[in-house]
Amino acid sequence: NGVDMNLIPRKDKKNKYITKAYGDSTLSVIKKRFYSLKRKAYFIKGSIPSTLNRISKKFYSPDFLHIDMNNPVPEVSAIKFFMKSMKPGSIL
Repeated sequence: NGVDMNLIPRKDKKNKYITKAYGDSTLSVIKKRFYSLKRKAYFIKGSIPSTLNRISKKFYSPDFLHIDMNNPVPEVSAIKFFMKSMKPGSIL
């Protein structure tokens, strides 16, 4: 869903942010897009960083991690969460 305004610093709340789903990116639509993958995709609804503790331990050590949320609070939280368990040679 769009930007979680709870993660925006007070000084920046005067700016306009999209707080609804971007275009056609509702959870049900995204699940349908990933349905045909041979490897299953798992979804956790909610904002980062509050959802990081719900990630299964089998995903703690990704070999490749791409983070692009256009918001430094969740991006840094996600990087710190995953980076400490990434193996040498993994790509961030």
